[in-house]
Amino acid sequence: MPAELDSLVHTLSEPPAGIAWAWALERNVAAPLESQVLRTIAAVPKRLPTPGELWLWFAEPLATRSNEFLPHLDLGEQARVFRFHDEANRWTCAAARAGLRALLAGMLGATPQSLSFVSGRKGKLLLPSAPIHFNVSHTRGLVAIAISGSQVGIDVEPVRMTTDLMDIARLAFAPEMQAALHDCRDETLQARMFFRFWTLGEAYIKATGEGISQGLASFIFERDAAKLARASPGWGPASRWRFHAGAPGDR
Repeated sequence: MPAELDSLVHTLSEPPAGIAWAWALERNVAAPLESQVLRTIAAVPKRLPTPGELWLWFAEPLATRSNEFLPHLDLGEQARVFRFHDEANRWTCAAARAGLRALLAGMLGATPQSLSFVSGRKGKLLLPSAPIHFNVSHTRGLVAIAISGSQVGIDVEPVRMTTDLMDIARLAFAPEMQAALHDCRDETLQARMFFRFWTLGEAYIKATGEGISQGLASFIFERDAAKLARASPGWGPASRWRFHAGAPGDR
């Protein structure tokens, strides 16, 4: 199964240029952390990660069709794939869930089809049969998966130059983050800062499992670092969390 899926995707060492991405991990900033990007699905360790380990997987399409992933999905996942009207988004959705099944099955010594997922209280995907935390994000043509022994979230977003970034920021960000964006007069740098704030926030609320009910303005990220200046009430202190934000212009 892992080798078969590896032949259907192009595994990446990091997301491509033009993509903002971030992960959040419930791991004290003073505690040791080992992170690695999995180069293939078959290379996944044959064990569960510890709370101090973070494993990442990024993939983009090869010349494959979404229907090639369908045998690896359950009926509910197949139905989710076909809710998308275009093939590119179908591929991304199918590859994300098939990749997740293959990675977790490799760690657990199970078959991908034997895994049974449930949705948590706020909709976060869980695997009740194993003490493992994971999160999935995908955008058109890119899949990202984070797996750890600690609560984890990941987000990927294409950086878009739009004229309404400040309007969105006023609805979604704390006043301090709005001010940081307002002070950035270069449009390109402002867009990068916006999507860094956005992906960090998404990763954070996905890691906690609270989603938007956590309150998008309930936390503050520092303007120049992937670090909380203020944690959400009930999810602090800020030092409880580790973050990383990938720069969209790196490649």
